[in-house]
Amino acid sequence: MSGGDEVETVQLPMVCTCSPEGAQAAAELRARVTERLSEGSRVLRARPVTDAGFLSAVCLSLNADFQAHVAGIFMDQWFLVVVEQLLPSNEERRVVVQADAAEDGLAAVWEWLSQA
Repeated sequence: MSGGDEVETVQLPMVCTCSPEGAQAAAELRARVTERLSEGSRVLRARPVTDAGFLSAVCLSLNADFQAHVAGIFMDQWFLVVVEQLLPSNEERRVVVQADAAEDGLAAVWEWLSQA
């Protein structure tokens, strides 16, 4: 995306799996997103999404359904997932989340975009 104008940035809560509750919440998040991705959309046909195909399915849906792309996945102590989206107003939005697993971060961003 272009640099210049101020980009709206949305910071989602961290997806932390350090506790049993957090691990359960992350597993439920990924299961919800996997199920929704498997159902297809008005642009993408329904198809089974497996753990092995999760990354490809999320990236395809981000592009086709939300006009968004993964701008970066960074890692030190945990992952930072950055997704950039072109809005219908032709403005840009950046959605970022920290997560213990990159897949959980992508799931969090996808779910947020699907509800935005």
